[in-house]
Amino acid sequence: MSRLGRGNSKMRNKEWEGAENDYNKLLEINPKHGHAYYNRSLIKLHFGDQRGGCNDLYKAWECGYNISLETIKHNCGPYLNELN
Repeated sequence: MSRLGRGNSKMRNKEWEGAENDYNKLLEINPKHGHAYYNRSLIKLHFGDQRGGCNDLYKAWECGYNISLETIKHNCGPYLNELN
């Protein structure tokens, strides 16, 4: 199973730390993996790290993971000027 698949499975099972670790490792290997940034952002947002989650959403969007744009619009209004 791929790191993304393992992270997704852990996320479904609410194994948040393990899922985030899998996404972090995947991003070390491939820093342009938009889906990993997106999924990691959902964990950060879930635990109240809005700035970190929004930064990951922006990175996901920069990597071409366009689904993140709606999530940015919905969750990141106060942080839009800070994203990079």
